[in-house]
Amino acid sequence: MSDHPTSIELTGCAKTFTDGTPAVRRADLQIAGGETLVLLGPSGCGKTTLLRLIAGLEQPDAGGRVLFAGTDVTDQPIERRRVGMVFQSYALFPNMSVRDNVGYGLRVRRWSRRARRERVDELLSMMRLDELGDRHVDQLSGGQRQRVALARAIAIEPHVLLLDEPLTALDALLRERLRVELDQLLRRLGTTTVYVTHDQAEAMALGDRLAIMNAGEIVQLASPEEVYFQPADGFVADFVGTINRLAAATRDGRLEVLGTEIGPCADNNSAVVRSVLVRPENVTVCAPDAAHFVGTVETALFLGDRQRVVLAGIGHRGLAVDAPARADVRVGQRLPVRLDTDHVILSCEPELETTE
Repeated sequence: MSDHPTSIELTGCAKTFTDGTPAVRRADLQIAGGETLVLLGPSGCGKTTLLRLIAGLEQPDAGGRVLFAGTDVTDQPIERRRVGMVFQSYALFPNMSVRDNVGYGLRVRRWSRRARRERVDELLSMMRLDELGDRHVDQLSGGQRQRVALARAIAIEPHVLLLDEPLTALDALLRERLRVELDQLLRRLGTTTVYVTHDQAEAMALGDRLAIMNAGEIVQLASPEEVYFQPADGFVADFVGTINRLAAATRDGRLEVLGTEIGPCADNNSAVVRSVLVRPENVTVCAPDAAHFVGTVETALFLGDRQRVVLAGIGHRGLAVDAPARADVRVGQRLPVRLDTDHVILSCEPELETTE
């Protein structure tokens, strides 16, 4: 584990491509030493460009600054920033053995043969690759290649570790298993890490904080729990997880949803409530006399631990509900449901008429 992990600070960092397209709008960002920050957002939102600015693979527009541990590294290339980087494609050398791939950065830095061998042995053991050191990388599985790429990145004892969607190319089962291993590795290393992904589950599992990006901007920077339960706006709410948005209003301290009073609500004089946001797990199938709404089952998808049910006739988009896995739910059935009023989020944005 790093004794003195490196903090990262971006001040006024923007990146405009030569054709005038803004890839990253002004970003002011502070990452604590030893923190794992995940950049999360849809394709084309600027997250990889922001990672490349941190790496030194891209230069920010005039006035932007990148600092490592308080030192301005804006004009330093990647090889001087002491960063380890893992790409989606892994970028391994196919003509080299596993051992030579892992030790490549050490050879470039002129470590002695003995020091290289000891460091590589240590990393092969850490990554459970001991028996594969003499194989060429084209003889390895996807998961093994991913571990080789990680070993190579951390071999040089980087001040900062940067990962650009390193699990995307793997199948779902392997990706889930390696996500757990990667989380354990990052916490053991204690290295400051910036991780790019568009996978929400990956982001939630690995990030100390999430930076949600949209159209080149960071629209929310918070813990995974805060992003999920207190999204900053409609984009974050719709992008992270599944959420229902229903037309609402407040009247005399009471909250009305789709014209139905569902409970008390503190008056909010600073904003007009136009909708509520509620996660499917906070909508409960209930007895008819306790229901806020009754809808018709349009779809019922069995997900193993639960059923994801969509009820037509409740709001413009229908209502997504998580029902118990063993509940007898059939398409066309009328189903009474109740909102958990302690977990609805008030919004001044209107109910949307389109689905995800």
